[in-house]
Amino acid sequence: MKTSDQISELAAALAAAQGMMENAIMNRINPHFKSKYADLAAIFDAARKPLSANGLAIVQTIGDGVLHTRLLHTSGQWIASEHPLPMSGRPQEIGSALTYARRYSLSALIGIAADEDDDANAAQKAPKNEAEKLTDDEIDQLTYAIVASGRELDWFCKFAHIDDLSELAPERFASALAYVKKLPKVDNEKE
Repeated sequence: MKTSDQISELAAALAAAQGMMENAIMNRINPHFKSKYADLAAIFDAARKPLSANGLAIVQTIGDGVLHTRLLHTSGQWIASEHPLPMSGRPQEIGSALTYARRYSLSALIGIAADEDDDANAAQKAPKNEAEKLTDDEIDQLTYAIVASGRELDWFCKFAHIDDLSELAPERFASALAYVKKLPKVDNEKE
């Protein structure tokens, strides 16, 4: 997460807004996990008035394959988060991934529940077979691209919310590799 130099006024305003907010109405069902969730409109419906009443606004923009979500305060203070987006796929798949990213980024940034808590069961499910894991060649390709960009493997793992490259879901490989290859090279001596 990134922030302005000071966030004291924003923090006070967010605390007041959160005191006014109710959790978003879970108006959709995920057909794969049979769980309920709030769509993007429901999250905005739950948050818009409390945020506005406390001088807060949300801005979401896309750049360099990343969704940037920023919570702004009338004082000029802000906090922001980033969420990687797929770099390839059909327009409908990309649009769906963008909506998913917007929904999760927004709800996390403002502290509102927008889906059922399954006690991490969906995230903890082990792959059914080895075909659902990255191959050694794919891990090597991604490692090479990360190192060639002047970045550390730890940076990518933190960015992708994984502990190790082998944990990256195979369906994320192509977009992750394209994203890393597109990054400007970093000079490690300057960091």
